[in-house]
Amino acid sequence: MKVVTEIVCRRELKEERIAICTHFGCTLIKKIKPLKFGFLGFNKYPKCSKHKVPLVFIDEFVGTFIEAVNACLFDVSSFPPMI
Repeated sequence: MKVVTEIVCRRELKEERIAICTHFGCTLIKKIKPLKFGFLGFNKYPKCSKHKVPLVFIDEFVGTFIEAVNACLFDVSSFPPMI
């Protein structure tokens, strides 16, 4: 199962949101503001300064993480065969 998370794009934001790094154990938490007038600004796709990976919104990351955990826990093919 491939878990897809949407990377942060400041162009499509309507309000400030919180984003995190996807690298496990990284403590980077950043407040992302929308671009001024929809096009003016630097760093349209913010990245983690330590790992150089794009940030993801925290609510989307938590949702996909929970889906992945549930898929692993309730995977019938991993159970031993029934006699």
